[in-house]
Amino acid sequence: MSAYLTEHLHGAEADLQAGPDAPLLHALSRGVRSGAIDEAEAVGISGVLFGAAGESTAALIGSTMRTLAERPDLADALRSDPELIGRFVEEVVRLEPPFKFHYRLVKRDCELAGTKLEPGDRLMLMWAAANRDPDVFDDPDELRLDRRHPKAHMSFGRGPHFCVGAPLARLEARVVIEEALQATRALSLIAGDPPVYTGSIFVRRLEHLPVRLETHRAPERDASARPEQ
Repeated sequence: MSAYLTEHLHGAEADLQAGPDAPLLHALSRGVRSGAIDEAEAVGISGVLFGAAGESTAALIGSTMRTLAERPDLADALRSDPELIGRFVEEVVRLEPPFKFHYRLVKRDCELAGTKLEPGDRLMLMWAAANRDPDVFDDPDELRLDRRHPKAHMSFGRGPHFCVGAPLARLEARVVIEEALQATRALSLIAGDPPVYTGSIFVRRLEHLPVRLETHRAPERDASARPEQ
């Protein structure tokens, strides 16, 4: 991946006519040319963005599909009012952040929630815990589509650390949900074949999610056959 991204970074460096709306690699190449960052840093940033874009979006889509399969009432509500799908995505990413936490290194003496911290201490910031803060969210463990501030969660970060791919992730998840709901009349989990999460301390992603899809059209085979899976 580093070799692949380095090749494309060099291609972006050669494109001196690229304007401000050019792809992100062009911005990184300008940073290299100006001396703001070196090439290794530019490739590293590219690798993080490339990996996060695939990993986090796949995790988010899997979580939305599991939720719809477990909540037929919710799936029916979204079919009736597709405008609620955006709010649904925010609630799923709040309750099931694709990345469970981030590390932070303490740089100076300080105190956090009554705990004294010293330089060199390492923190593990748990996004799912922050997203269930009862001082911020009513019924924090419940999926609700009527929240006043649906984007108040921490799953995409905050401030200068806000995920640059958040708009794309939201769009991709919404499109998948819209298509899945339009193409089916019901989704459900398959008894005896439970979902399985990937074995990772950091990533919250379904590795195995068997779902039964019941379509609108009548099957061409025998009516007693099992629905499409």
